[in-house]
Amino acid sequence: MRVAFRYSDTLLVDTVNEKETKFIDVVNVADINGLKLVDTSSVTNYPNKTLINVVSGGLYIFNRTSTTTPDDINVVQPTIGVGRWLKLTPPPTSNMKKFESVKCPKPLLSLDADKGVQLNRRRFTHILGKIRENTVIISANEIDDSIIEFFELFYGANYKYVAYCNNGEWSNFKEIDLNDTQFPLSYIDDSEYLPELTISFVAMEV
Repeated sequence: MRVAFRYSDTLLVDTVNEKETKFIDVVNVADINGLKLVDTSSVTNYPNKTLINVVSGGLYIFNRTSTTTPDDINVVQPTIGVGRWLKLTPPPTSNMKKFESVKCPKPLLSLDADKGVQLNRRRFTHILGKIRENTVIISANEIDDSIIEFFELFYGANYKYVAYCNNGEWSNFKEIDLNDTQFPLSYIDDSEYLPELTISFVAMEV
């Protein structure tokens, strides 16, 4: 399974899916003229919040309902289709890493509940929420100094997110809480050449 982790010091909120964002796979075009030529007529092919990276100009996010006056720098109007491409600064993928081969079981559903006994001795259970617990293990072939530095920043960030790729389709990012605040680096057989990262966390169900 493929997994992506992302961090931020401010809460990331998508206007369609609260507390979820979908900044994963990004298509590249050469320049602004190439961006203009993208036909945005189909909502299936180009839904709200689609990202395209303009090699000569940076990252743009698509807003299907925008009618802002284009300037071909911060706002780009498609030649065919609806909406506007809006320039993003800084690129939101700078604090995100994808991992191609990880040990990652299907997230398990658990209940966050308040339990007790009333004065009449009847037991009660109030469900406060639903959470999904998971543990992702990243193996040595995907770990180098830059990955360790990324997770040091990830662990120190105010907000942390995870997304999964199933059958070629990425989920939205979901906010997570770590089960353990200790940095999750270990070494297989105590070998410095075999580092392993074990990230255990929970995500609230919407």
